[in-house]
Amino acid sequence: MKRLLILSVICAAMALSARAADYDYLVFRSSDGTETALSVSQLKITFADGQLVAVNSETNQTFNLTSLSKMYFSQAVPTGVERQQLVDDDAAVEVFALSGVSMGRFERLDEARQRLQSGVYVVKQNGKTFKIAVK
Repeated sequence: MKRLLILSVICAAMALSARAADYDYLVFRSSDGTETALSVSQLKITFADGQLVAVNSETNQTFNLTSLSKMYFSQAVPTGVERQQLVDDDAAVEVFALSGVSMGRFERLDEARQRLQSGVYVVKQNGKTFKIAVK
């Protein structure tokens, strides 16, 4: 059953990717009803160990495949859905490796991305925490 669900999600993602350019957001709905909208700008989706990892130009988000009930494209962020993004692209950020080691404080997120090596980092900004992928 789990393999069928994973295969269904993969097929749905592949079928929908042909129309992704027509929409601004991909919305993920969990079985508990919560929804997360991610911008399709530079969106890449990978699957590993029962997880769906969605990475775009702003953030990355991991979903457990067994808890996803629906994925759909939308022109705008649906009512009640929080768009996943950094609070302020021009505000200072503090960056940590996934191990918790501080990588430093940067005046802007762009500066951090330019100075950090490729990898995934935890970013703190204005009281919120996000993950970013640096390529």
